[in-house]
Order: sequence, then C-alpha cells, then structure tokens
Amino acid sequence: MRRLLLVTFMLALTVFHVSAQSVSTPNIVHFAANPAQVDHAAVEASTAQVEISTAIIGMTADYHLQLAAWVNGDWRVVNENFPALSVESVTVVHPQDFDAPAFRLAVLDGQGKVVDSALLQLAYAAPSAAADIIRFEAGDNLSYDDVQSGQGRLPIRWTVQNMPANTVLVFQQIMPDGSLTSVELPREHLWIPATGEGVLAPVPVEAKQIIFRALLMDIASGFPLESEVHKDLIIPLVGVPAVEAGNAGGNPEPTIEPPAAAPTESVAASAPAAETIFGINGYAPLTTEPARSVETMPGETITLSWTGSSTPVYIQQVDNSGLREGQQFGPLDASGQLEVCPRDSYTYTLFAGGEPQAVAGQSITIIQSPSVTTQREQAGNAMCWNAGG
Repeated sequence: MRRLLLVTFMLALTVFHVSAQSVSTPNIVHFAANPAQVDHAAVEASTAQVEISTAIIGMTADYHLQLAAWVNGDWRVVNENFPALSVESVTVVHPQDFDAPAFRLAVLDGQGKVVDSALLQLAYAAPSAAADIIRFEAGDNLSYDDVQSGQGRLPIRWTVQNMPANTVLVFQQIMPDGSLTSVELPREHLWIPATGEGVLAPVPVEAKQIIFRALLMDIASGFPLESEVHKDLIIPLVGVPAVEAGNAGGNPEPTIEPPAAAPTESVAASAPAAETIFGINGYAPLTTEPARSVETMPGETITLSWTGSSTPVYIQQVDNSGLREGQQFGPLDASGQLEVCPRDSYTYTLFAGGEPQAVAGQSITIIQSPSVTTQREQAGNAMCWNAGG
C-alpha cells in the first residue's frame, strides 16, 4: 500500500512538473489519511494511528511543511518539518471535544507565514460493543455537617468502556423524593474523558447516606442513551446526628394479599425443596440473585411476590436514607404477595425459614425516580400519591 501511494505521488509530480517550473510558491496537491475512520476509544488512549500521505510542488529550502492537530479549539503542532512527499505513520490526537479528529498541513516561509494549507478531517468508526460504566468510585468519605453547610466535596474516579464520541458523562444526586439534581462543579469545557477523576458537590439533604449517579447523556438530544447507561454510588455520611425513632414518612400500612391457590396435584414428600424466588411484578423479572435495585415512579404501588420459600417468611422494610425506622411483616406463607406503596427509596429483604437475625435474605432496593418512563403508568400500574413526607 505504501509503495502504491508513493507511485501515485510520483505520477502526480510528473503531471505537475511543467507547472512547477513556474510556481513561485509551493502548493499542496495531495493530503490524505489511511484509514479514514478511527476507533474513538483508541484515539482517547493515544493508540490510534493513521498513515498520512503528502505531495507538494514547488518546495524549496526557503519553505518548510508543518503538520498540526485540532486540540481544544486550536491547532497544536505535531511535526514542524513534515516531509513534502511521503507516507508517514502518525498518532491520532484527540480534539478534547465532541468533534472528530482533524489535521492541518501548512506550507510556511522563512518568516513563519502560511503560504498554503490543507485540512484533513477523520471520522469515528461505529462502536464495536455497547457502552458500560465499569468504574464509579469515591476517594474519601463525606461529613454530614459539611454536606448540610454546602461545603461537602467528594473526590471520585470513573471509567467508561466503549464510550460513544457523541456522549458526555454527567453526575447527579438521587434525592429522597426520587428526583435527580446535578452535583457537578463549574468547568471550562463540557467534554470529559472516558477515564478520569473529579470532585462532586453534594446537595444538602437530611439523610444518613447519599446516592450519586453517573449517567451517559447524548449530546445531540440532551437525553440519556436509549439503553440508559448509568452506575450508582452510595456514600454513608459521617457524623449524622441521632433522630427520634418512628415512621416519619407517613407511609400507609401495606396490605397483604392472600397467596395463590395451591395446585391440584400434590407434591411428593420426597421431592426436593423449591428454590426461593423473590421479585417484583410487572416490570422486574423474578430473580434468585442476592441483591438488586429497581427504579420506580414516585407514589407507584409495588407488589412484592415470592414463591417456593421455607416457612416462616418475613419481609423487612428499611428506609435507604436511614432516617426512618424499619418495618417487618410476617410471619407470611411460603408463597404470596405483599403490596406496598413506598413514598421514598426503600430496601425490602425476604427472610425464609426463620427470623431475620437468624437467616440470610434476598434484597430488592426500590429507588424512586421521576425519570422512569411513563410507559408503566400507561400500562395501567396503580398510583398512590400520599400526603405528607
């Protein structure tokens, strides 16, 4: 390929040989890159390379060729004496914004004046895999008093795998009512790298812990990606003052529905014990994983369901903010349903075969979020807006 390109340039120089005799200043007749598309992640990692080919007529010792890359709104020189006729391997420089990489080739005279120039814009190849936030972690604790005074700062680190070029990572705080608010400090540029460090400024909230969210947003639409790529980070607060115990949330007492009718055929006494399955009806599939979280709309009725459990069954409700006293329901039947209407974010843990303190449990965390699509409401999910907090 390199030989073919050089042959092409030699032919081009032959064509322009006659005109070059009368050219008073050099002219760029060829400026190209191979390949024309590059991988976004490789460009950020400074591992993407292209072969840049050039052909200039009329070059003399009075001029030199400069190659520059577009970085952060300006041209950054990467080679002050680029060959006039060559195929050179060049590392692609990330522009540190949402544009594709670009190069400029310029002919300069002895005084540094540009007498001719050409631009070369590359393109990003389509991602080979889905984006994923594989790291979102904190480097320190948060003081309750600092958060309440507005002086709390949390150092964080993040890594996004296969981050699309047209996305930006935003950082938010999940409030007790499920709403989301930005916790980013002002910065000069909107673009941030796929791997980096920063500092969050939490919003004052009366809670024992704060839930932060890293979320990939589409730059063009201003909305999360269709697959909603996000990762949550729970930070306990240090020095939380004691509060009066009791259910301050004003949540109504959950109602327990009778279990489903028993099957007509009896199960043999020698059959193995059924696997305990704990889940949420409608939009969260049943699972045997030890813990997971589900987002719901504020005020949405939730039906917890379980089957195949060893009796007795208990379900424990814990307020994620830590400000309200937990509740316990049971003993319950081996299979059944429990309808609840959480006002804030709660964790529900099912304990099968004994008291909670004696056996391990399966947990489901309900995170109230207004950003949850209204398709659930359109599908007929019950809503139970409550007065009070």
